[in-house]
Amino acid sequence: MSNIVLTTGRFIKEKAYFEHLTNICPPLELLPISTFLTKSKLENHILDTTFLDKNEFYHYLKTQKPNFVVFFVSPETEEFLLECLAKKEEFGHKIEFLICGKNIENKVEFLLEHEADVVLYDAIEEPLTELIHSLSLPLNIFLDHVKGIAYKNGHGTVTKTERYPSELQAKHFDELLIENLNFHPYLKHQKSKNVAPHLFFNISFQNDTLSEECFRNTYKKLEQEYEIRYVELKTNNDAQLTTWLANIQEDLPPFEIDYTSSNTILDPIAFPRAHRIWLYYPNNSQHENIGWVFTNKIKKQELESLLDIPLGYYHFDFKKHTPKTEKIVQIVDTIKEYQTAPKSFLNLGKWKLKRKVNKLLKTL
Repeated sequence: MSNIVLTTGRFIKEKAYFEHLTNICPPLELLPISTFLTKSKLENHILDTTFLDKNEFYHYLKTQKPNFVVFFVSPETEEFLLECLAKKEEFGHKIEFLICGKNIENKVEFLLEHEADVVLYDAIEEPLTELIHSLSLPLNIFLDHVKGIAYKNGHGTVTKTERYPSELQAKHFDELLIENLNFHPYLKHQKSKNVAPHLFFNISFQNDTLSEECFRNTYKKLEQEYEIRYVELKTNNDAQLTTWLANIQEDLPPFEIDYTSSNTILDPIAFPRAHRIWLYYPNNSQHENIGWVFTNKIKKQELESLLDIPLGYYHFDFKKHTPKTEKIVQIVDTIKEYQTAPKSFLNLGKWKLKRKVNKLLKTL
């Protein structure tokens, strides 16, 4: 077993809210890190904790005895990371906890005070490789030559080296080792929830975006076994999405795009490749393939504007159900009925439905 373990520390079993979700993405953020380490002759293992529980994770550390745990922390997993660091003495052998993540520079001192060994505060792949090579040398106690890291020196003082001048982008990872990730538990989880199996990817960030070739290979490997009919993409980066879709071959299935920006209208190149596109807030695009997601935060004025904007596909994503959300459902369903009602003499049917919508809007 490898001496280097990469993990995100995400457990859907620990938070009941997540268990019903089916659009769970594998930890793609670990894939470029794993690939870079492997190409640098550093054997490593991605430990995907998504469908494990905490005890199984701790058991793995105690029995497999890795020397390094590279923990990619996020706001959702920070609490577990702190719990894990507090248990360092219980693992029965020395483990160096190397912490990385997005936008954690302001967390450096906090994490080091909670027993993190080294924090990679910006770039990850190159400084991590140098760091592990240095830590693996016998009797090596000097880390100040490694750029882009923070640690406590022998006097207990926080030392932060200069930033690593990384220029890595997604194009540098055309040969991501996709076999290092196991997609089967995610597809089986979808089937257990009576949901059509589909691949789910987050392509919001350059360095954790699957290359097009890597994506095609993944899809072709799994499509027949699970009868995959569509691919769901989550993004908040219009340029990244457009570039990615432009390079995908047309023989792939439809895409369902979960687009979380209310300001940017997608480049038209996305639409022919998209099965449906969910937008979290209405915008003024009239494209027929646009769908809508309605949340608790939808405003009355936004609902009013839908009378003149084709709804297309839509669904509701309420964090909690209230009398307001019941009204939202009524309004949206009535607007859809109004838009699809057949034309009639004087359009009396449409007039009645529009009047019903306006009455419902007044109750919000």
